[in-house]
Amino acid sequence: MLILLSKNGKMTSIELAKELDTNVRNIREYRKELEAAGFQFQSVTGINGGIELENCKVEIISN
Repeated sequence: MLILLSKNGKMTSIELAKELDTNVRNIREYRKELEAAGFQFQSVTGINGGIELENCKVEIISN
């Protein structure tokens, strides 16, 4: 979820659920767990709304 939001910017819960092959309820739980770990999210309402990471960039580093 962090990688998707970092790469794509704002995404809806439905889009995240589809990409992660899960349901919207799990996306809400993942968000709560990530917020407890210190990540900050912003919810944008409206037709172009969604969830986005605040002040965070996630990168994959391979060996």
